[in-house]
Amino acid sequence: MQAVPLSLFAGGRLALPCVLVAAVFVVAGAVGLEPLQRLVGILAGAGLGYVGPSFVLHKLRARRQTQIRKALPDALDLMVVCLEAGLTMAAGFSRVAREFVRSSPALCDELRLMTAEMQAGKAGADALRGLSERVGIEDVSSLVAMLVQSERFGTSVADALRIQADGMRRDRLQRAEERAQKAAVRMLIPAGLLIFPAPMIVILGPAAMVFMTAFSK
Repeated sequence: MQAVPLSLFAGGRLALPCVLVAAVFVVAGAVGLEPLQRLVGILAGAGLGYVGPSFVLHKLRARRQTQIRKALPDALDLMVVCLEAGLTMAAGFSRVAREFVRSSPALCDELRLMTAEMQAGKAGADALRGLSERVGIEDVSSLVAMLVQSERFGTSVADALRIQADGMRRDRLQRAEERAQKAAVRMLIPAGLLIFPAPMIVILGPAAMVFMTAFSK
């Protein structure tokens, strides 16, 4: 199953440049572009076709990671309830995956894959490390390290998950506050380009007309 998306991605990086270059030839022949313009269009089409799939994949990966990061604290809260109710770790993650199938399909898929590996006989620590490698999020990596350590030393997993969920919520709030502070700074450039010219015209317009009238005489 993993080879199919990889083949599609590799095939897209090979086929898309050819398609775009062919489209450039067709458009250049119809419009009548100069040889230099055709060369620039061919290079641009080939570069865009080669880089485009990687760019789209990066955006999809970032969106999936954001979805998992947002849903993770609530999933840990439900996992705490499952563990305190007497479920095993694999059964608890399976229940969390069923509950989050609509709110976070990405997290649901990852948890289902991890529980399937556990049920197939893979060690819990190895399945958790596989989850961390697939997702590639710092929050998941710290969660996996905490679960592996708790399982190794026999400490309470439920208490550790509760602390981890609280820490993730605080980090999420801090990131939101940081983005809010950056938004005010980013608004300075649009404000300077779109808002300030109108008052400047109103203030300096009459003076400019007086100077123009004076120098025209």
